[in-house]
Amino acid sequence: MPQLEISTYIPQLVWLAITFGLLYVVMARIALPRLGETIEQRRDRIAAYLDEAETLRQSAEESHQSRRSLLAQSRLEARHIGLMARQDISKWIERERIAVNEEMAKRIGAAEADINAVKAKAMEKVKDLAVRPAREIVEVMVGDCVTQAAVHDAIDTITSRQKPL
Repeated sequence: MPQLEISTYIPQLVWLAITFGLLYVVMARIALPRLGETIEQRRDRIAAYLDEAETLRQSAEESHQSRRSLLAQSRLEARHIGLMARQDISKWIERERIAVNEEMAKRIGAAEADINAVKAKAMEKVKDLAVRPAREIVEVMVGDCVTQAAVHDAIDTITSRQKPL
């Protein structure tokens, strides 16, 4: 094997040094600066992305706070509108209740008047029907003829003493 031959050690070491020297120069002058630039560009790009992400996060936080305050204000307005609607409905219900009560009072008054009129007519008919038998009873018992007006007066006196039903 030529690598193990002692007579070729020195030329091999020289070529090794030359090769490593050239490799070092190429790496130091060309490859490493390009690699450094690529790493630096990547670092700058990542920093820009992080800055943009932070800006977007702050914008999102501000938007979130704005929406929360808008939602709170909307809820407050909704409560106020609901309260006003309840008050309006309560007022309307009270007006309707009063109107219905007045209407019912009118109807009850009219019904009572009708009942009293029917009752008065019925009492007149009862009086008219009672006059004839009463006259006949008085004539039989007393033996005297009684006028119809006297019987009416007597029945009126008796009915006025009675309590109304």
